[in-house]
Amino acid sequence: MTISDMSKVIYNYDDFISLASILSQLGFIDNSIYSKDCEKINEKFIKESRTTYKNEKGIIEYLEGSQLVTRHGVLLTWKHLFQNLDNYSIKLNQHEDTTFVELINVITHVQELEMDYRETDLKSYINANSFFNRYDTASHQYARTFFLFIYSPYKEGSKGAASLENLKDAFITKYQMQLESYIYLTAALVFTVLELYENNKEFNSETWSISLSSFPFKDILLDQFKQLLLEISFDLDEGKEWFVNELAINQKTHENFMFDLFTNKPFLKIDSNSYIPIERKGMEDLLFHSLYSKLLESFSKDDKRRVSFRNDFGFMLESYVSWLIVKTADYNNIYRAKEEFLYDNSSKRSPDVFLIYNDYVLVIEVKSYRVKKDVIRDYARKKSIDDSYQKNTVKPLNQIKNAMLDIIQKEITPALTADMKYYFMTIAMDNFPTANSMRKTLIEELIGFNTQFNLMGIFSLSIEEFELFVEVINSTQTPFNDYLDDYYNLPDDISFKNFINSKNKSIKDKDRRGPFDALRKKAQNEINNFFNIFP
Repeated sequence: MTISDMSKVIYNYDDFISLASILSQLGFIDNSIYSKDCEKINEKFIKESRTTYKNEKGIIEYLEGSQLVTRHGVLLTWKHLFQNLDNYSIKLNQHEDTTFVELINVITHVQELEMDYRETDLKSYINANSFFNRYDTASHQYARTFFLFIYSPYKEGSKGAASLENLKDAFITKYQMQLESYIYLTAALVFTVLELYENNKEFNSETWSISLSSFPFKDILLDQFKQLLLEISFDLDEGKEWFVNELAINQKTHENFMFDLFTNKPFLKIDSNSYIPIERKGMEDLLFHSLYSKLLESFSKDDKRRVSFRNDFGFMLESYVSWLIVKTADYNNIYRAKEEFLYDNSSKRSPDVFLIYNDYVLVIEVKSYRVKKDVIRDYARKKSIDDSYQKNTVKPLNQIKNAMLDIIQKEITPALTADMKYYFMTIAMDNFPTANSMRKTLIEELIGFNTQFNLMGIFSLSIEEFELFVEVINSTQTPFNDYLDDYYNLPDDISFKNFINSKNKSIKDKDRRGPFDALRKKAQNEINNFFNIFP
């Protein structure tokens, strides 16, 4: 199918708003292949296509176990809609019953058209696809952001406290809003939309939007909320201009995983009062991943604080991980925690934090690295992929190895000796997709024939995977090493996220405990308190 053919398909729509509303809702489904949402989409498509397809049995066989809707397909369809916006007649309040079926056809056709990666290096494509589909839940992002920028248990006069104050000052200068207010208002918006989706899963375009009147904000808070919406939304004209320009660029470079407008502004402004989200992940990322970029942009390019921002943020992320580990030991008397320490006359530093159970030691190194931007594009150069992999995974693991060899050899502390069993874990904002699949090969490369200590496994986690891990080991009676051993012995193609998520989902709500669960509850209470102080 050519671009021209695709245009003929999508030109059949004369109600862009109705179409956009349903496309938005399709961007909220759980589109994993065996999910209930995926089954529901297939059933609805079959039911509403009976008049089109005579061989219903054949359709069922074709659709069984297939994915009609993917995140990539949804965003590619958004892009095509805006690139061809002049061909639509905007008619509010006009809704067609056939829109759902027609839209599914468009999504599948657009995805087939755009997903020809024969001219792309397969490794580049796989990495881009993995990063593109990374999903970090809203509740985790909000709790994490709450800790880093609001709860912030830094001692007065400390490096962490000074870094946070610099950040808050720059943010309010840039955006004319306190960082705390921005976070709470964003969280209120995101969780309101998620609740709207849970109560509206029938793909009804008439009930799928948010409006200013949906929120009981008044006076200063209302003004700030309007300002927030301006920051994170775009209108039809802006969408058209962006993607027409993007189309011209895309003819020269292959960028099927880049949707910067939707990342920066994940809401479409319908009128002065109404908005619809583009899709779920982009909206939820406002709470942490996109906020990081906004915080960086608080500093002008010639501001020296911009250079130090990444280091300051790295320190704050390390403090967060250390806090979770120390509190884990407080919650569970089977564990001991040991924080980073100086040795050799304060000339050297240990890894960031340790969790100890009997003679098992989890050694953690935290990095605030993010992969190079072109790694998440499907035309990434091999060098960019290799550089990011080395920076995010291999170098931190080597850093742990060298420090631990030194500490054990010099017998720096009786808490860390040669006869103990060690697990190395690196934590970063972006977990490199193939890191854990190469865990056994990496051990051989790191240690070789060195027998100075027992290395039981190495693990490279995203910050959300680590939070899930902390939830699991605090809410069950199973020690951390058993979970890591179980995962280490699984087939290489199983991700740590899927493994630990399956363990997390099996925990009943009444059994949840530990520092992250407490943090999540505190974050929710504080957002309620924030809005209660306003009339």
